[in-house]
This record gives sequence, structure tokens and C-alpha cells, in this order.
Amino acid sequence: MPSLIIQTPRNAKFENEHGRYRSLVYLHESKLTAVQRQIRRSGLRSYEHDVQAAFYSICERQGSDIRLFDVGAHIGLFSCMTSAIFESFNPYILAFEPSHDTSTTAVNIRNTNNFKYDLVRKAVSNTTGEVKFYLSAVSEASNSLNANFREGSREITVPVTTIDEVVEQGACLPTIIKIDVETFEYAVILGGTRTLRQAKPIIFCELLNKSDKQLTQMALSSLEAIGYKFYQIRPEKNWKARTASEAIREISNVHRDWLLTTEKLDGDFYDKFGNWKSSIDLLDETANTLVPPGEALPTLAGEV
Repeated sequence: MPSLIIQTPRNAKFENEHGRYRSLVYLHESKLTAVQRQIRRSGLRSYEHDVQAAFYSICERQGSDIRLFDVGAHIGLFSCMTSAIFESFNPYILAFEPSHDTSTTAVNIRNTNNFKYDLVRKAVSNTTGEVKFYLSAVSEASNSLNANFREGSREITVPVTTIDEVVEQGACLPTIIKIDVETFEYAVILGGTRTLRQAKPIIFCELLNKSDKQLTQMALSSLEAIGYKFYQIRPEKNWKARTASEAIREISNVHRDWLLTTEKLDGDFYDKFGNWKSSIDLLDETANTLVPPGEALPTLAGEV
């Protein structure tokens, strides 16, 4: 099977201000995951398009202070893209993925690209030790700590940690946390109470209809109490800040991802969002490069 090389979004305004960044990222492994198949078939723009634009906008605003916890990293796409685009900012990245097969793919992709972020093969929740983890029979993208998230899931045991424990053990305080853990987002938040109160990182969080609404309300209310506002990530600009209760009522399978922050989103954010969104728009399947088996991959480390 040909190896998949994807392009990073080319944001001319960002490059004019901060210099060129890597244009290629190696994304192929012998056993393709759902994320790789989707990008291979339809391009990078087909995968969480607006989330990517918002995420890169926040990273750009953070500058040299990017300290990312990528919780539920899967193959590490967001960690890879942060490493590639914002390499000159020297980002600090911890990616968390408990599945052995998926985390092995993530490590191989990271190493082939010569990225430096750390991958922690643990689940993140509100408890420590070991926990039951349910492998979806349909797609590894639906693996979850929730036994009822997908029918036919196979149960395994994996190590689990909390955001607070990770910080107590010496990790840097995060400035950005991305949480995508298939209905257990509330547990990640509740397990990071001290860290979130101290650091107030910007949080990207998926909220699904199958989430426990009462526990999700508890988690969001704990954030609201320390000044967080809740923005549903949408294609258009000028999102309305929501309260915790409003966010719970507006959980949708269409717009599942939220940006949680203690700061009001301003015109600068939306300008950056528009620039990144336009650059991602160009990356359909024709922007991919397929390298036939046996041919050498392009030199990726430091490539611009």
C-alpha cells in the first residue's frame, strides 16, 4: 500500500510574520486507522475542519508559550500538526493514548517525522491506577472508557492518570488542553480541578449526546465558577459565549466541539480563524502525496 504524505495548511500571513514551517507530514502506517483512511480519501480538510482552524488560531496566539495536553490523541494528528506548524515556537506537548495499537501507530508517525513530543500510553480520567477500556468493534476512533458508548466493544485494562497527577509528577502547566475521549470528557475535567484552577488553559472539548449530562453539567459548572465561557465551534465567525447550562442544552451531533476559555474571543482570534480556515479549505485529496511501496520517503525532518 502506498505511503501517505499530507500537506500542512499554508497560511501566508502567519509565514510572513513567523517564517516558513514544514509543508509535509508523513501519516501512513501499514494498518490504517479511521482518521488516516478519511484523510487519505478526502484530504485534511475533511477532518474536524473548523476545530483545526480554531486550534491553530489559539496556538498562533500562544506563540512561544504553547504547552499542550492532547488527551485522547489517537494517532497524534493534532500533536503532529502543532509540532510541524509551530516548530519555531518550540511547543511543549504531552499526548495521551491508551490503546496499544493506536499509540504504536502514533509513536511510529512521530518518529518518522522526527517530532519531539512525548506520548503517554495511558487513559486520562478522574481516577488513577487501572481502568476498564472498551475497544469498539466498528472503529478504533470510538474506543472509550464508557462501556455503553458502542455496542460490541471488547474490554481490556489500561493504566489511567489524571491531569492533576501528571502535573504533580513534574509536567509543565498546560496552556492548551484538547480533550476527545468519547463521552468521558467530564471525567478529564474533574480530574484536573487543581490544575485548571491554577493555569486556566484554553480547552478544546468534544461534547456528545451520549455523555452523562448530569456529570457533564457538574464539570462545566466547575469551570464556569472560575471564569470559563463556552463557545460552540462553528463554520461562521463571532460565536456566542454560553453558560454551562446553555452548553448542556445545545449539545449537538452536528457541532460537537467546543472552545472553553476564560477570555472573550476577539477580532484578532476571528481574523486568525479565517486565515487558517481558508488555508485548510485547499487541502482536499489532491493535496496528498502517495509514495509507492519501495520508494524512499521525502526527507521530512526540518523540511519546509
